[in-house]
Amino acid sequence: MKSIVRLAVLTTVCFFLVFIISALLSFLQLRIFTTVSSPVQSLVTLKTAVSHIVWTLPLSLYSTVWLSTNYSLRHKISRLASFIVVSLISTALAAALVQGLTLASGMEVPFYHTHNEQLAKPGLLLSEGEIGIILLEEPSTKSAARVISVPESPLYYEKNPIDAHSEIIKAPGTPFEKESVWVLENCYLDFSLSASEIQLSFERGFASFLCRILPLAALLVGLSFMCPSGKNPLVHLFLSAIVFRLVLMLEVFVNSNEVQTVLRNFFQGRIEPRFISPLVFTVLALLSLIFVLSAALKPFPREKVRNDNAEF
Repeated sequence: MKSIVRLAVLTTVCFFLVFIISALLSFLQLRIFTTVSSPVQSLVTLKTAVSHIVWTLPLSLYSTVWLSTNYSLRHKISRLASFIVVSLISTALAAALVQGLTLASGMEVPFYHTHNEQLAKPGLLLSEGEIGIILLEEPSTKSAARVISVPESPLYYEKNPIDAHSEIIKAPGTPFEKESVWVLENCYLDFSLSASEIQLSFERGFASFLCRILPLAALLVGLSFMCPSGKNPLVHLFLSAIVFRLVLMLEVFVNSNEVQTVLRNFFQGRIEPRFISPLVFTVLALLSLIFVLSAALKPFPREKVRNDNAEF
């Protein structure tokens, strides 16, 4: 019984810890962005700040299940009890968090102000993809000279961009590449799409939200128990992280408009469109539950004690 209580406490602590850390990093990113790119004085409301941390909701859910199930396997807690505890607590915490974010997103109260003495200085680089513009004068000047960089072409110097007959001087080309870690960027995009679907289901009603989040949490727990644990806990963490990434990709794939259209045509109106995606995850969660029930009937393997005096 004490192990179950510890597991419940660990699940709760992990959920809020992951949310707080990721939310603080999102606020820091928002503060840096508004300080650098906003006008001289800018007001950031609570609604804008909340919109930048919504993606942390599925991140907290996935991370909590990931860490809690690994703890359960390492301490040899009952798989069935762990399945029930982690699934229910994760669902309850996700419901409380999305309720708080929904209430906060409706408040148009000031969050913080930015006070910049100067918008930017000469030499400011504006880029969009592979196209870059370098301002050679104060950004507040309408007819400021600039240098334009276009892929596979030399640099262009415009002395007066407003004048149609402005002199254009060609200069040697230089590349402007977008430096970002594509793995983290794709994960952030998938978590954002997942969070938008979770919020949409919550706005439709608690029943719709429960039908979406509970099968997802149960599926994550069941798949985590399917991953081989072995003697090294890092092996289970690595394998379950890969499986969870595939589940996130599957969630985004099933919720896409193209797949939703195919599924609606397949069911021919027998099931409401909003319940198609939860139905898919419910079936997968039931399959994982069957595995957990079958594994719960087997005791955890114990290490064999070598007896050199044994007679055969």
